[in-house]
Amino acid sequence: MSVVNARRNAVNFDDSFVRDVIKFGGADLKVCMQCSICTVVCPLSPDSNPFPRKEMIWSQWGLKENLLRDPDIWMCQECGECSKQCPRNAKPGSVMTALRTVTVSHYSWPRFMGRAFRNWWFLPVFTLVPIVLFILVYYAFKLSIPASGPVYFSSFIPYNLVDAAGIIVGIFAIFSLGYGSWRYYREISAENKSRKKFIPSAASTLATVLLHTRFSKCISNHNRYYSHILIFYGFIALLLATFIGALEIHVFGFRHLLLFGVQNIIGDLGLILILPGILIAVVNRASSKVPKKETYYDWYFLALLALVVITGFALELLRAADSVSAYYVYASHLILVFMLIAYSPYSKFAHVFYRFFALTYLESIGRIPTQEIA
Repeated sequence: MSVVNARRNAVNFDDSFVRDVIKFGGADLKVCMQCSICTVVCPLSPDSNPFPRKEMIWSQWGLKENLLRDPDIWMCQECGECSKQCPRNAKPGSVMTALRTVTVSHYSWPRFMGRAFRNWWFLPVFTLVPIVLFILVYYAFKLSIPASGPVYFSSFIPYNLVDAAGIIVGIFAIFSLGYGSWRYYREISAENKSRKKFIPSAASTLATVLLHTRFSKCISNHNRYYSHILIFYGFIALLLATFIGALEIHVFGFRHLLLFGVQNIIGDLGLILILPGILIAVVNRASSKVPKKETYYDWYFLALLALVVITGFALELLRAADSVSAYYVYASHLILVFMLIAYSPYSKFAHVFYRFFALTYLESIGRIPTQEIA
């Protein structure tokens, strides 16, 4: 939608939406004077109907409906060049980040979870849920921690029970992520009937996501490219290790997971990728020359993923030492994994899916040049 058309809809001002954008990162939104420097310096903005100037205008005017249907917010990789060059320090990159946060919470399923999750004061409740569930399972199935002997986690909690819980939580997360991001895709593509078919565009976009093609164009903050790609593939390695572990138990009939088996080797590879990625991300944020308002939402997924990886590595060491404390760390690890997976539709992990559907739509209408997809 053009800026002219946006002015025609100015009567639909939504003050609560403006407050949300300001609250979740766009604190300096109102100092923007519409000079358009941000649009000029952005290496990813297209020549036609560029961003982020129009998003800054719409955000100041509270044009909620325009912004919730704006796929261009996902073309932004928050490299920070726009915020660095802004003469008023309005931080357009932070505003774009806030718009993505608000968009995910709007389309999330169930809706109340998306809205609650972006506020830090609900974090204790979300943390207590898996703890209470674990306690209920512990007593309902009469579980107990072995006092001595070799450490085998199945002696504490049967693998069938762990995998059943994992399947239930995984199905919920996949459905919620898929349903929310598909709703978003239908919303942004509803008015454009001339686009290409979904499958060819999705295939092209998948290559962009896997290779981080657009991310690599961010010159000002190139370290973010390295942190993202390390975390991205490290997370995939962890998922693969989990799948292999399930195969070893349920298909190949292993009674216990091997301490130095294929599952652990791939899991360790994931750890080797993720921890440097997290470290780069933390250092990058701490040393940024463009200060931004960080929210708990910006740190939740990163911190939780770090805890999952650290407790997972601690499990290997404690199991190798046959330490009984491994069982307590295992319980903590399972609770953290629950939080990572069950709440993924509402954390920054969900951005991977929303970005994929947004870029798929933009590719289908030719807004992303073909050379950027290759």
